[in-house]
Amino acid sequence: ISRLPIDSAPQRAILLSETVDTKQEVCPRKMWILEITELAKNIVYEAYTKACSINLYLS
Repeated sequence: ISRLPIDSAPQRAILLSETVDTKQEVCPRKMWILEITELAKNIVYEAYTKACSINLYLS
């Protein structure tokens, strides 16, 4: 059992890799990389918007 939070990028990648059907045409490794990439983009965007809102609040 993983100690990672359910919504963390590594945990989602683990769950994705466990649920990908081996008969699919898409390589599981590629799916894992795409999932991590999308999550990283979301994390960066959320951090940026929070930083901007804090900056506006402190101004």
